[in-house]
Amino acid sequence: MKHFYKVLVPLIFSIISYCAFGQQNNSSWKKTFSKKGVGFVRLGDDLETTITSLQNYFVIEVDSIPVGLFNNGKYEQIYIAKDQNNKVVFKFTRSETLNTINCIELYCESYTSNKGLRIGCTLKDVKEKYKKLKVNYFFDNVLYVYPENTNYGLRLHTNSLSGEEHVQIDYGEITPESIPDKLVIDMIVIVDKKTDSKRNKKRLRQKN
Repeated sequence: MKHFYKVLVPLIFSIISYCAFGQQNNSSWKKTFSKKGVGFVRLGDDLETTITSLQNYFVIEVDSIPVGLFNNGKYEQIYIAKDQNNKVVFKFTRSETLNTINCIELYCESYTSNKGLRIGCTLKDVKEKYKKLKVNYFFDNVLYVYPENTNYGLRLHTNSLSGEEHVQIDYGEITPESIPDKLVIDMIVIVDKKTDSKRNKKRLRQKN
């Protein structure tokens, strides 16, 4: 019996220690992103559980945004993670049919991928990291570049272009080679391609 308790007590202590500290270590926040998500937030994660975990690191706010160009009064909620200086770090949305995360928008330049991709990289930097790219044009001179074999959409900051440079871009037949290499990424969107969100499908719609 004494031998039994000698084995049982350390085992119980190990389980308690894991529950108290192990999960916390697994959830430590890192300034990284991948095709799976940002930090410990992953596409497909439960929304409420994620928000509870994030509140240890960020201020979480909720806003509503229109769905599509002609939304007919339809809106969806977007969750905004801000740092202690009230700066937006990233935003995320939920699936229309499931209470899970289906889209993350990253705005902070401190976060990097395993290839060194980050906010602030130029299109030239992206071309050096990814050999094949697709590009899409939205209204108001908004450009997105899509590296092949990823679920990234890289929004390029076009306000730095002069009027003459805008004129020189053929937005009707746009390619990665037809836009200036100096354009800078100002937002990275990570999307579950299997999502049921109309907004996400539109964002990742690529030109063939």
